[in-house]
Amino acid sequence: MTADPRGGSAPAENIGSTPRIDAPAVWTPRTTDGPVPRPGDITGVPHPGWMDPLLSACTDGSFDGLLPKRRPPEDRGAGEVGRPHRDAAVLVLFSGSPDATGPRPPRDARVLLTHRAPTLRSHSGQVSFPGGGVDDTDSGPVETALRESWEETGLDPDGVDVLAVLPELYIPVSNYSVAPVIGYWREPMEVDVVDPGETSRVMTVPVDELLDPANRFLLRHTTGWTGPAFGHDDLVVWGFTAGILAAMFHSAGWDLDWDTSDIRDLEKTLEASGNGERHRMSAEEARREHADPLADRTVAGVPGVRSGHGDDDDDAVAGATDTGAAADADPSGYDGSAPDDSDSEAPGPGGSAAGAPPGEEPLDLPADNPRRGYR
Repeated sequence: MTADPRGGSAPAENIGSTPRIDAPAVWTPRTTDGPVPRPGDITGVPHPGWMDPLLSACTDGSFDGLLPKRRPPEDRGAGEVGRPHRDAAVLVLFSGSPDATGPRPPRDARVLLTHRAPTLRSHSGQVSFPGGGVDDTDSGPVETALRESWEETGLDPDGVDVLAVLPELYIPVSNYSVAPVIGYWREPMEVDVVDPGETSRVMTVPVDELLDPANRFLLRHTTGWTGPAFGHDDLVVWGFTAGILAAMFHSAGWDLDWDTSDIRDLEKTLEASGNGERHRMSAEEARREHADPLADRTVAGVPGVRSGHGDDDDDAVAGATDTGAAADADPSGYDGSAPDDSDSEAPGPGGSAAGAPPGEEPLDLPADNPRRGYR
C-alpha cells in the first residue's frame, strides 16, 4: 500500500510508476493571467501532437455530434424531477509521451479514473472521472475539476495543462449540467485514494487497453436504454464516463474496429463485475433517459447504434420484465410527472409512489436518497 499526500491509501498497482510529487496540503486556486476558461473555450496551451486530433474534434463539432442532444431548463431552475439545477465539472486527464506526434496516442498514454466507494449513497461503485459540483467559491469549471481531483486523488494541479473546457452536457435525470475539462498531465505524479469513504481506487488506465476491442461492448437496460462500456480488470466503465470516452475516441479517429453487436444486460453485467454498485440504474432512471423529449436516442460515441430494442421499441419495452418495471411501461408515453412534496418520499413495502409506474420509486426523492444523482 502507498500513502497519499493527504491521508488514505490505495493498492500501488493502480498508481503506475511515475515519480511522486507531493500535492499541496491545502487547496490554493491557480492564478491565471488571462480570462478564466468557460465551457466551449480552447485555451491554446501547447500540448503533444498526438492530442491534436482530439482537440480538433472538440472544436469542429465531431465530438458533440456523437452525443445525445439535450438542454437544461431555460431558466436553469428545477427540472422535471423537481431537483434544483446545478453546474458540475469533471477532469478528463490524459498523460503520455510529450514527443509523440500522433495521430494515434502513444503506447504510454493513460487516463485518470476513480472507482467510487461501494458504500456511498450516490453513484456507489461507479468508475468515473474525478469531479463534482461547482462551489460558490470556484472561479469556474476548471477550478472545480482541479479542486475535486485534488480532493479525491491528491493530484497536484500545477502539473496539469488545461487544454479545453467542453460545452456542458445536460443530465436530465439529475438536472445537472456537466462541463468536461480536458487536461494534459505534463508532470505525472503518483495519485492515490484520499478518503476511502469516498473513493475505493484511483487508476491511471492505459488508453490502449480501453481501445482494445476485447474490452469494449454495449450495455442495455430492459427498458431499452443503451450505452457504451469498457472493461478494466474486474471493473466496468459505463454511463456518463464511458459515453465521454467513447465519443472522444471515435471523434479523434483513435477507435479500432470493435463488435457493436456485443450488447450485454446492464444489471447482470454489473452484478458480475467488481464495481460493487449498490444502486444501479433503476427502470425509472432508464425510462427517463430513454424517453426524454429533449434528447434523441443516440448512443454516445457509437455511430449507427440507437438506444432501444430495435424497430419495435415500444412493444419491446412494454414487455420488459426487469424488477420494478411495469408490464405496461412505455418509455415514449410515460409522462414522468413530478408528485408534489407530500408524495415525494419513496413508497413503503409493496407500495408505489405518485408519479411513477407501479413498483417504481420516482426520481423526485429526498436529497439524501441514494436514487438521486446524475449518471
